[in-house]
Amino acid sequence: MWDNRKQLSQFKKWLRYRFTYQTLATLPYAPAYAQVSKLDNLMFDEMQDSRSAYEDQLKNFLPFLQVDSAKLEHYLQLQSRLRSRGELDAIWPHRKGRRNPQDFCQFHTEDFVAELKNSGDGVIIVMGHYGRPTRLLHYLALLGVQTGLLTQTFDPNLINLDRQEMTFRMLGMNNLLGMTGGPWFTLQAAMNPLYRALKSGQWIVIMCDLFEPAAKAQLEMPFMGGKFLAPSGIPRLARKTGARLVYGVGKEDLSGAVHLSLKPLPEDPELGLISAFSELEKDVCEYPWQWHHWHVMREAWQRNECPVLSPE
Repeated sequence: MWDNRKQLSQFKKWLRYRFTYQTLATLPYAPAYAQVSKLDNLMFDEMQDSRSAYEDQLKNFLPFLQVDSAKLEHYLQLQSRLRSRGELDAIWPHRKGRRNPQDFCQFHTEDFVAELKNSGDGVIIVMGHYGRPTRLLHYLALLGVQTGLLTQTFDPNLINLDRQEMTFRMLGMNNLLGMTGGPWFTLQAAMNPLYRALKSGQWIVIMCDLFEPAAKAQLEMPFMGGKFLAPSGIPRLARKTGARLVYGVGKEDLSGAVHLSLKPLPEDPELGLISAFSELEKDVCEYPWQWHHWHVMREAWQRNECPVLSPE
């Protein structure tokens, strides 16, 4: 019985990743992304575990959702549809002829990008797992910026993904790097090539909300009324290479339009990372369902301790 259920789950994922997305990618933008939002029912059973973890943390940080079940369900539906559109982003923009900026987003900080390009310095784009992050890299490619990535290794022993999910992730990564033209670095590899790239002016995207339980050094970042345990690598990279820190986001508004922006961060690397988490918190509070990493809060976040007051 268990094997049959597992086989059915794998078939549904194959149908979603290998057939449905590939078919939708042949359509123009509007119908493709309208139809992909209707995929929720196809994977409802397979997403119950991740949906439950996401729901628990939403209710923990947004107490009004504990009593407003209709609003909670609305948020969960918005998040599921956002995830489907984000997955289609791994394929749709990479078809031939898909280089019209209007098909991608609304970009609000082109002057700042021009300033960064003219400086010739390396740039670390600090982002969260929020909204539609790959859209920012797509658009920077259209502006002539070759952006690289620093991620975890796509190893089944390190990432909890099955065969269909891993295959789709690799397809998306290869498509993304093919468009951005930048290098791919992994946390498990030697860091010297990354240092050299940043010193030579390379732009690199690093996710700041990636929780690494085994990390030797962690920084406590103020976040959502507590402390997020963030890896210390971003400030260390910036300090050693002289790379500039900026905050990047790809955010959907309520109409579904994607707004992209890069924002300057303080020159001091530690203050820059604190400011990046502050920007991420503003985005999360504006559209809570667009943060894909609510589930990591159980391990990565600690509530601030209230001071013990002594009687006078």
